Amino acid sequence: MGPYAWYYVNSGAATHEVKTRAANSANLYDMNGNVYEWCWDIYSGTRRVRRGGSWDLAVSFCQVSDRNPSTIEGGPGSTWDYVGFRVVCP
Repeated sequence: MGPYAWYYVNSGAATHEVKTRAANSANLYDMNGNVYEWCWDIYSGTRRVRRGGSWDLAVSFCQVSDRNPSTIEGGPGSTWDYVGFRVVCP
């Protein structure tokens, strides 16, 4: 996971620019670590899902398959240094 993700040990306690780690086998960047991907999936009724881990977590939590219920609060103007979203184009 090291060459593909920013996580607690190698992040320097900060987020990083995209495409600064190696691409995965599908030639996709930043699918793991750096910032959580805030997803449209619903977890346990009304809570959104975060995937992919964050710069402040152990590498074992930086997996796309890891579904974490979001406890993020705040309105449209809120910001977090460990959560982002992925823009997808068809």
